[in-house]
Amino acid sequence: MRWPQVVIAILATIVVLIGDTKHAGSADLPAPPVPRKSLPAWPGSHETALAGDLAPSERVQFYHDQAIVQGELESSHRAAASASLSKLGERTAADRLSVYFRAEADREEMAAKYHNRLKNSYLDLEADPTKPFRPDLPPLPTARGQEEDRAVLEAVLKDLLDQSDAAEQRPGARREFVLNTFSLSDTMPGDFDRVLDGVAVSKKSAMQLKSDLARRNAGGPTTFGRLKFKDARIVIKDLNIITDASTGERLFEMNPYEFREKYPNIEYYAETYLPGFSEDGKTALVRMTLGPPSDTHGLARYTGVVGKSQGEWKIKWSSITLRE
Repeated sequence: MRWPQVVIAILATIVVLIGDTKHAGSADLPAPPVPRKSLPAWPGSHETALAGDLAPSERVQFYHDQAIVQGELESSHRAAASASLSKLGERTAADRLSVYFRAEADREEMAAKYHNRLKNSYLDLEADPTKPFRPDLPPLPTARGQEEDRAVLEAVLKDLLDQSDAAEQRPGARREFVLNTFSLSDTMPGDFDRVLDGVAVSKKSAMQLKSDLARRNAGGPTTFGRLKFKDARIVIKDLNIITDASTGERLFEMNPYEFREKYPNIEYYAETYLPGFSEDGKTALVRMTLGPPSDTHGLARYTGVVGKSQGEWKIKWSSITLRE
């Protein structure tokens, strides 16, 4: 698995940021992070049904592996909380930074408790795999579940390619969409709270979609290597592999001008979360980081709502913005 390196990188970034803010003036202080409660899981049943697609030994191994993942994510957040508390101990109550470090410690502790709950749930299932799979846990690696993910993601990626072809008047041109082999993951409860603000979906539907998006992506990165896209323009590659031996650059590290010169056949590349689904399984929420950058300001953030009608997934709403 690749996620331990991801966790280490996150922790290293947190330590650097905390160290840098020690010497910052009050005008440069970031807004204190606000602890947020995790979104409630909707009481869906499709994950429970999919549990039957796995042999008992496969379920036990999956539960065992996920308990380890959640335990290490819990430890990483507790370490970050401890680092913030250590910095807090160096401050006086009147120091503005003390508010920041207290809020940061609370936020990290909340995430640690979240992953502790997931860890204990998996340990419970590992001890008795005959128990029903809980709908508030990250997804099972079943063929049926992965096929639905494939269909939703293909609708989004194909739509982006078709729009680009139409805008540049090049019908039939072979331009690829490269999807990273590994999914993005979200280890902080509440990070998707506002992704559908201002979107014309009901409050109930928005809550279901955001909750499922958070739930399905809380278990660390998963692989898309088994997905078989019908559109030959959509390919899966590991974006972390160095593609330029002379500079040591990875594809996503190149500026837009360098990228277009070296990869004229690639229209887009992306890293995406697993889609989040509504309770009835007919609506999905897609969130991804999209490249190459259109300018030097960086990559973009794609958010889309996809609906299923007569067995086909189609875009209902989408937005592309600069990454937060």
